Amino acid sequence: MNKRLNSLKSEIGISAPDFKDDTKLIVNRVNSALDANPEERKIHMRQRFIKVALIAAAIIILGTSTVFAYVSINSDFLRTFFTGDTSYLDEFVHTSGDYIADEGYVFTLEQTLVTANQALVIFSVEALTDESIAELNATDEYGFSTFMGMDTIDFGPVNSQSHTHNGGPAIISGWIQGELVDRRTETKRYFSIKVSDMSNEDAEDFFIRLNKMTDPQKIIIPMETNIETHEFVLACATGEDAILQFTPLGINIERTVSTSGDIFVNTFSGLHFRMNDGEINTFNQLLIAQGARPLEFSGDETEYLRYEMSALFREIMSISEFASIILDNVEYDINDTSITMPFTPDPTILPFELQPYYHGHLWVPLEELCEEIGANLHWDNESYSAIVEYRNSIFEITVGSTIIVKNGEATDSYDDYAAFISEDGRLVVPIRLLDLMGIGVAAINTCDNGDFLPVRDWVWIIIP
Repeated sequence: MNKRLNSLKSEIGISAPDFKDDTKLIVNRVNSALDANPEERKIHMRQRFIKVALIAAAIIILGTSTVFAYVSINSDFLRTFFTGDTSYLDEFVHTSGDYIADEGYVFTLEQTLVTANQALVIFSVEALTDESIAELNATDEYGFSTFMGMDTIDFGPVNSQSHTHNGGPAIISGWIQGELVDRRTETKRYFSIKVSDMSNEDAEDFFIRLNKMTDPQKIIIPMETNIETHEFVLACATGEDAILQFTPLGINIERTVSTSGDIFVNTFSGLHFRMNDGEINTFNQLLIAQGARPLEFSGDETEYLRYEMSALFREIMSISEFASIILDNVEYDINDTSITMPFTPDPTILPFELQPYYHGHLWVPLEELCEEIGANLHWDNESYSAIVEYRNSIFEITVGSTIIVKNGEATDSYDDYAAFISEDGRLVVPIRLLDLMGIGVAAINTCDNGDFLPVRDWVWIIIP
């Protein structure tokens, strides 16, 4: 029977993910496609309805919940979220294919991966009618999509009362949603969700729901995981231990933080890692900060507060790659954090202030940056380009081009953000370079009295 059905599928030219056990859904799709073009309806109506009848008959004969085994829309799911080699966690990626359909949409949970602290999700929305297609593709006056608003998707624990952390209701410290634009079609779009900080000690299932459907239904996401989680207790000079949780996707750190200045700078600038080969990697070199939340609330001004902050690795990491954790100039052995030794940082990994160049928006003066971070900068007068050697990577920036080349791979810096020579003769480059180099940036944008400064007067804190 499978052979006959595959032959039928090939004949009618339909793909496995679209071929599901809902005859009403299939008829709706065909009708909406024919109604879109009246002339096409006249020519092809007979042939198309014959094919629909064949499909429906095949589904009834088989009587299974899914006609074909679900085919992954992304066999390299993790490359959506991480660079580098992701094969370390490939076996933990769950390809779901569970879907909910009504007369307007098909909402499908495509793939997921979860740990005790993080979740990665890809889902798709397919529009079936002229009205839902228009809604899916609607934009505002600035050209931004209006389909995914604050209330479009519900995502969270199935039973919020049982989803606990330290005996109380758990808090998901935000989740970031984005579209996989390269997979967009006129009638179907794919979206991702990244959760970097959740506490799900009892592995309670989550759900996801598309609220634009007529009768929104939940799709359940199993949250039990076998991915390793490690917790490290680091005795800090403040007298309150820092607690760092590690998974191959990222870290969560809970610690007491100075409230003077930028919270991210105070939390992450003193966090480094020694790898097994002896190399020191900074926080920004390995991770991208995602969110923060205070664990203490006080109406009074206090010098220190307890914060929990989360970050995802740029590349998937194994704990076996690390020799020690460095926090606030103390080095903790990865196998026994009670074993410590003082750490003296190289000046090139310490935060510093940099005055950005203002031209419509803020740009990076390349020579000043390279001097501070210890990068080698070479200028090629013939190609009018600069070569930067930094942290075992080579970056090429050409004046007048929006492309930044990292280790031979080209990355667009977006729109018209092309490197240029300033009026005072400096090479100025897009801020996108900082991200490619694994360098963080925070802005000093207020005066001593708390008033906001004009953008041209902002000062950056660069965090290598």
